[in-house]
Amino acid sequence: MEVKNHTIRKALRIIIFTESLKRGVCVSDYDGIERRLGKDRRLLDVPWYQQLFTRGNRIGVRREDDRRRPVCLDRYGKSLFVVIMAIVGLSLLDGLLTLILVAEHGAQEMNPILAVYLDIGTKTFLFVKYMLTVASIFILLLYKEAIAQRFRSGRFSFIMVALVFGSVIVWEVYLFMRSA
Repeated sequence: MEVKNHTIRKALRIIIFTESLKRGVCVSDYDGIERRLGKDRRLLDVPWYQQLFTRGNRIGVRREDDRRRPVCLDRYGKSLFVVIMAIVGLSLLDGLLTLILVAEHGAQEMNPILAVYLDIGTKTFLFVKYMLTVASIFILLLYKEAIAQRFRSGRFSFIMVALVFGSVIVWEVYLFMRSA
């Protein structure tokens, strides 16, 4: 039976669409007829090991709902990679300068967490500093879109982190030169 009234047809499309969302089936609301079989592929979980060896095409967030939650993209830009490598490099340089200032000039580590690991040993200190930096970068990378939507300067969050590390390096070089 064909429904001729446009309003009823539209209401039926809405009902079919909402019911399909409850079942996890993706329905096109173009004409109210489901042409795809099975579940929505976006709802499928891909194992982590398969994600390591496949190259996806997702390079950005398109949906508004995805901007509010942590999102893993398949590919990131080269400029973001450069900034992340700069942050890791500056963090390691900060650790090395801290070790020099503590050993040769009597300085103290102001971060209470890292001060504990500095007392354990220099390799442990550098390893923990590196791991904390990488974990922070990973969390910032997951929430990059949510931060960018919430704050105007969120798009530049990695650059701001690099600038903070750069200013710490400048301060440590100043302390090093002053005490020499």
